[in-house]
Amino acid sequence: MTVPNFLATAGTVVKSNLEAVGIKTDLQLIAYSTLLGKYRKQGLEAVIARWGADYGDPDAQAKPFAHCRTTGPDAKIKQLAWRNAYANPEFTDMVEKAALIEDRAERERVYIELQKKWQQDSVFGILYQFSGNKGVKDKIKNFHVSALTETRLEYVDIED
Repeated sequence: MTVPNFLATAGTVVKSNLEAVGIKTDLQLIAYSTLLGKYRKQGLEAVIARWGADYGDPDAQAKPFAHCRTTGPDAKIKQLAWRNAYANPEFTDMVEKAALIEDRAERERVYIELQKKWQQDSVFGILYQFSGNKGVKDKIKNFHVSALTETRLEYVDIED
């Protein structure tokens, strides 16, 4: 299992848990830049890494993890599913369908159905989701914490 140096503690815990149920695990700690280079070429057997969506649309969450028709070099989309040699044509069809649905309720239904199926079938294990806390004085206005973006400081007001 390959882990970036800054996630050494998480790697050690996962290794311990795997070995507790009889799965022998070698832990390799490497620089994150090296890990990403190997990972993007399908060069790792198992990996612990951080990931975050680029924008706040369900497609930005679903496509990387569930869209992959083929695990070969001819794949058109080489995101996380491809990097882990995980192809599920049913999920790929669902991702493509959901991205084009204009009705909000129907789109949400398809993404929730996809998520439930993916949780049962995929090769991914989600360990945790980052959450950050920020202390802000009452006189600070228009400062918003978001997992996807940072508040542009020109939009923040400080009241006297």
